[in-house]
Amino acid sequence: MLATIEQARTLGLTHVTDNVRERPSFICNCCRCCCELMAGVQLGFHDGIAKTPFLAVIDPQRCDYCADCIKACNAKGIGIAATARGRKKDERFAAVDSGICLGCGACIDACEHRAISLVPRPDPAIPPRDRGRLFARVLWEKGRLWPFVVDRVKQRWYSLGRGV
Repeated sequence: MLATIEQARTLGLTHVTDNVRERPSFICNCCRCCCELMAGVQLGFHDGIAKTPFLAVIDPQRCDYCADCIKACNAKGIGIAATARGRKKDERFAAVDSGICLGCGACIDACEHRAISLVPRPDPAIPPRDRGRLFARVLWEKGRLWPFVVDRVKQRWYSLGRGV
């Protein structure tokens, strides 16, 4: 399994799993062109995939704006730095959008100038402990937790023969 994960990393794929701390149920190695989760992130649903507690940063002194990192980022979280817009191509440098960056590190190996590194993300989100809590959080965020709970209580009540 480790060899498969290493091969996926060398192919520039992004590792994705369910957003839980204990006993994830799958590991997926995603690209930008085929993965529905990555497509959602690219379409603006930046929190559709959980982010790692790390964030990619680019050293503008080392970056020559070759765009290899832009091509490698499966979430499309790297672009030209706002302060480098309008400059000549040799004065431009890339920058990471911290709201989009997954912290996967797929961009690091793409950079021949070693201008990219991972740093701790400020205030990283702590994922739920297990899948049950993950689903409860999703229901809560959608405003559907209490209707779900009430429905389950009713089902239990009737299964015990107490309902009419």
